[in-house]
Amino acid sequence: MSEVKKENFLKPRLSSKKKEIWSEFKIIFLIAVFLLFFRTFAYQTFKIPSESMLKTLHHGDYIVVSKFSYGYTHHSLPSSVKLFSGRVFDKPIKRGDIVVFRKPSEPDIYYIKRVIGLPEDTIQLRRGVIHINNIPVLRRKVEDYTRIEPKMTYEPTSSGGFEKIETGQTYKEVFTQYEETLPNGKTYITLDNEDIHNDETEAFYIPKGKYFMMGDNRDNSSDSRVPVLAGGLGLVPSDYIVGKAKWVALSFNKDAKFYEFWNWFPSKNSERNFTSIK
Repeated sequence: MSEVKKENFLKPRLSSKKKEIWSEFKIIFLIAVFLLFFRTFAYQTFKIPSESMLKTLHHGDYIVVSKFSYGYTHHSLPSSVKLFSGRVFDKPIKRGDIVVFRKPSEPDIYYIKRVIGLPEDTIQLRRGVIHINNIPVLRRKVEDYTRIEPKMTYEPTSSGGFEKIETGQTYKEVFTQYEETLPNGKTYITLDNEDIHNDETEAFYIPKGKYFMMGDNRDNSSDSRVPVLAGGLGLVPSDYIVGKAKWVALSFNKDAKFYEFWNWFPSKNSERNFTSIK
């Protein structure tokens, strides 16, 4: 009798345990589905991997991108699954917006640039000044942008690679700053280090469904000034645009090692955390 009673006593407990596990699994599954839905259709975070958008965006910034600002294409979906064509819930992409998009020649790579040219525009740079439909963009020089950066060196590692090490010294970088005002009134700051690289271009006619992108750090940006056949970005089709950059969530130290958590958030970057992107 005692064995029977023991068996009857355990059965409900085991059944209850299974229900608990199943209930927890369902909660985890629903959270995962919600996060995937949120990331696909609402907001997605990206880390800025270069200085092409200085000083608007810094290398190491984590930004939040609104994916519903312009509607959705199949490139909005994970792995660019082609469930549909074109853009649904289409909204206009405005001149001067900072957008994240997939590189047309390599869709697995994300780029971030400012929209300068719209469909049916003609864009040309002359002595560093943007001309939109043969009209120069208003550009005025403002106070130089100066920053102090640590000097780095590369030391060989036991694995045969190289590790980036601070030398303990610093150097000063000075950029010429210009304030540009686009025809729609959008105003922002660009940097120039007096390099004439890509300051003179041919006239680019932008067909329907494509956009001309440029980085704010004009002499350190691979953008639409260089055609694809010449190894550049070229014009960006609308379908490849993922969303609009909205906020800097956190600004990390790009040179901090993973284990140096005390260096992750330098005080000089603190004013950039949780700020909107112009």
